[in-house]
Amino acid sequence: TDVSRFRRYATMVRSGGNGLPYAVIVDDTAMPSAGTVDWLLHTITPMTVDQGAQSITSSIDHANLIVKLAASHAPTAFYQEHAPYRAETDNSRFDQYDFHMELPASTEHRMAALLVPHQGSESASDWTIDVVDNGTSYQITVDDGDGTADVLTVDFAADSVALQ
Repeated sequence: TDVSRFRRYATMVRSGGNGLPYAVIVDDTAMPSAGTVDWLLHTITPMTVDQGAQSITSSIDHANLIVKLAASHAPTAFYQEHAPYRAETDNSRFDQYDFHMELPASTEHRMAALLVPHQGSESASDWTIDVVDNGTSYQITVDDGDGTADVLTVDFAADSVALQ
């Protein structure tokens, strides 16, 4: 399927209310005719996938990453697969795990991902992302579970991101 528009917005917030940094990525895609989108995330270790919460968790040693997802359409598939990878430079092989969130056929797709890195005993499982799409912007509320919330606005018309 041809893509007539793809815009990615990314912002990193140094620390949320409980001191953990986080990032938000927003993708805005348009196609001249209805098509599906497969959003991918690659890691080198298996992920924990929670379709009901639309979240995934990746852990390597004491480093953890929780990703909470929101999309303009309910996903038609939400899964991971083991995808061994061969490096082009030295032909070495390594394990790779691909997370897929497939979105149904549409001429426009928007999705937001909240990424919260944390260590060992820190937890980010109670963080939430809430997205309101008014057609020309996304208003994203990120709540760290402690009652502290940040509001980010992605203005598609102005091509900007603002933290309120």
